[in-house]
Amino acid sequence: MMQSVFDNTKILLANIKYTFQTETAYRIGNLVSVFSTFFYTITYLVFIDVIFSNVDTVAGYSLNEMNFFFLLSQVTAYTFFIINDNISKLIESVNSGNLDLILTKPVSSLFYTSFSKIRVYSMTRDMLPPLLAVIFIINWSELNLSITSLMLGILILILGMLIAQAFLTICALPVFWIGESKQLFNVAQDSWFASGATVPFEGIPSFLKFTFIFLIPGIIPSALATSVALGKSDALTALGVSFFVLIIFFVLRSILWRIALKNYTSASS
Repeated sequence: MMQSVFDNTKILLANIKYTFQTETAYRIGNLVSVFSTFFYTITYLVFIDVIFSNVDTVAGYSLNEMNFFFLLSQVTAYTFFIINDNISKLIESVNSGNLDLILTKPVSSLFYTSFSKIRVYSMTRDMLPPLLAVIFIINWSELNLSITSLMLGILILILGMLIAQAFLTICALPVFWIGESKQLFNVAQDSWFASGATVPFEGIPSFLKFTFIFLIPGIIPSALATSVALGKSDALTALGVSFFVLIIFFVLRSILWRIALKNYTSASS
């Protein structure tokens, strides 16, 4: 067990180093990327401000609380792009046959494909300037935050991103049988992102809460995490639900991954 953890850690660090080297090779592209994310953030903040120029609250959220929700949703968005890259690469590797090489390595193929490309540099580069802008405009003294609620909200955000990784991997697995799953994966990722990054948890109808927690778990890392951090939802209940959904999707992914690999190896032999 300890040897497996050590091997996975070495792989993770090696992938981070390699990705960093490739990402820092193009300076102009880096500058354009920073500008685009910063411009989007400023535009969205203006949009939120325009909405609140006519109303005091939206789904029970004040302007400050909505900006805090936007902050957490942006954190999940930038993390999401790392997940998206690796799963897209998995689909390509199945079609190209490059997965054969991964399967010969003495490591967990599921772990390797999940973290083959870790964009630490680009995520930090694109995320830091716009998030600092959001952090700067929030009036933190007006938010109903405590250290405990904030830490629990961050924990739920992390659990939600792990769930998202498992969910989107499952949506990519049909490629092992039909040779293509890009369209299904694109629909899944768009549905996942849109469900959690646009409407506060309290503004979502009950039947959609069930859908976007247990079926397309998009509201856990942003909407639910924000609600817990602001003390609007019961933290222990939200944490228990998040752990439950995490276990379900991790088990389901593990089972389907093994079945997919059996189908892949039998078709290749």
